[in-house]
Amino acid sequence: MNIKSKKILAREFLIFIVMVVFGVIIFACLYFYNSYQENKIDHISELITNKEFKIDSLQNPVNIKIERQDWYYKEITKDFNFTIPQARELKTFWSMVYRIAKNDSINYRWNNQWSDNVIKFHNNIGFNTPKELEEFIIVNTLSENDSLKLKKVIDYKDEIYGLEKQKENRERKIISDWRMKDWTIAIIISLICIFFVFRYLFYAIKWSLRTLKS
Repeated sequence: MNIKSKKILAREFLIFIVMVVFGVIIFACLYFYNSYQENKIDHISELITNKEFKIDSLQNPVNIKIERQDWYYKEITKDFNFTIPQARELKTFWSMVYRIAKNDSINYRWNNQWSDNVIKFHNNIGFNTPKELEEFIIVNTLSENDSLKLKKVIDYKDEIYGLEKQKENRERKIISDWRMKDWTIAIIISLICIFFVFRYLFYAIKWSLRTLKS
């Protein structure tokens, strides 16, 4: 093999190596692009989990109070029919009984106003003394601090909504495995066309023109 043929072969080999390197670089770029998006998604997921934990820690104590209010309201309205408007829904009913408990009127009503049926009812559901009932009402009434907690919960939920939107946007940006494979194959084919087919075609046209001129 003469030196000219060796040079041609070396040039073609170098062009092939360059083409392979380009293909590997492009595939690596796609891979690291996906890894970057996935890391961002993991970070956002951690933020969401952290805020959901904070929501639970704020909301659970409040929910327990509301559940106890609801339990007492359902029990008493199941056994007694109230005609006063305040007793028609839980919120207004609880405001009424809280005012009574706060004014220390439970003990007076228990001993002087309530019938035996009302006292027996409270005994049956676990309140043996007016003090127990009064403490139950006061402890399970939502405080100003509880209201601030619920407001903070709303703020956290708004933040989670925004984070979930960010997460969805990141997930849409991830290139699927089959698409990465298709893109890589398409890029390699394009490089083959550029480095070999089109180049040889250019050489052939150039040779043809030179031949016609001669």
